[in-house]
Amino acid sequence: CWLKENLNIGTMIDSTQNPSDNGIIEKYCYNDDSIKCSIYGGLYQWDEAMQYDTTEGSKGICPTGWHVPSWNEFAMLKSFVGNNGNELKEIGQGTGGGAGTNTSGFSALLAGIRYNGIFYYLDNHTNFWTSRSAGNSSSYCIQLVNTANIIQGGQVDEMSGYSIRCINNLTVSELPVELTTFTASIINNNVKLNWNTATEINSYSFEIEKKISTNKSWEKIIAIKASGNSNKPSQYSYIDKNVIAGKYNYRLKMIDLDGSSKYSSIVNVEIVAPAKFELGQNYPNPWNPTTTIRYQIPINIFVIIKVFDALGREVATLVNEIKPAGIYEVTLNGRNLSSGVYYYQMKAGTFFETKKFVLIK
Repeated sequence: CWLKENLNIGTMIDSTQNPSDNGIIEKYCYNDDSIKCSIYGGLYQWDEAMQYDTTEGSKGICPTGWHVPSWNEFAMLKSFVGNNGNELKEIGQGTGGGAGTNTSGFSALLAGIRYNGIFYYLDNHTNFWTSRSAGNSSSYCIQLVNTANIIQGGQVDEMSGYSIRCINNLTVSELPVELTTFTASIINNNVKLNWNTATEINSYSFEIEKKISTNKSWEKIIAIKASGNSNKPSQYSYIDKNVIAGKYNYRLKMIDLDGSSKYSSIVNVEIVAPAKFELGQNYPNPWNPTTTIRYQIPINIFVIIKVFDALGREVATLVNEIKPAGIYEVTLNGRNLSSGVYYYQMKAGTFFETKKFVLIK
């Protein structure tokens, strides 16, 4: 949870002064008026608010058990209200399309800012520091304005005087993505991966990584675009096709927009080689314009599958290569064939089988 009011602690200094790392918390009050601090809270330079600790999520000047919010935590709040800043503003703050409704209970006041020794924008703007540094004397903030409902944010000069709204340590989420499930199932020699998230904050992508269980090195097989910001459950899936018989491990690398990442737990699968050679009946049959033929082989072997017309003339070659042990499907498109009876034939070592199928246009 968040503090309901802007932080107001420390000793007021003149707007022309800069705070220092002297063991005393130093604040600005709008127009150097202490009464403004009692209403709107203090305005703090970033280093002072962080108490000269650049670690994101640090306690800073917040009470014990609380900390200066991270960029992700403000992003989660932004997602929670659907980027509607009016839900964060106190009733009576803002005008027209920017009028506050405070449906979130955040009760933001348009406290103004201090910049280069001058105060600006009381009852027009408010800026909240995050605890994320951008380097080069800049850090990230969140901004609300009086005439619009959007929530803005970005990098600003750390010497600016902005408001501080602390967040309780117990609300910290370790991940920008709250992953609820990650499972794998086997369909023939394909591995279907499914995962669900409850919420996502600034999520960029999910990279699927795979390895043979006895190996140490992981291989990235694909990257799936994430939802970005979502406070609703999201579902994802991916099929790793034609996996060779063996034992495998899969995991997700969850990547944030800023490049930070975290891994999921590992799921294990085993693809078992078929016990025998087999050529299945195509489906559908009769067919038009495409049909699928399934076959399986128990060992690595050279496989040939060809299609013949009723007169025995070859009309298509579907497979002509060495295939690892496994179960496979191949598709035939009959757009260039005439209606009629056809035969498909499989050869693999000493295995030989032919089946009949019908194309009806």
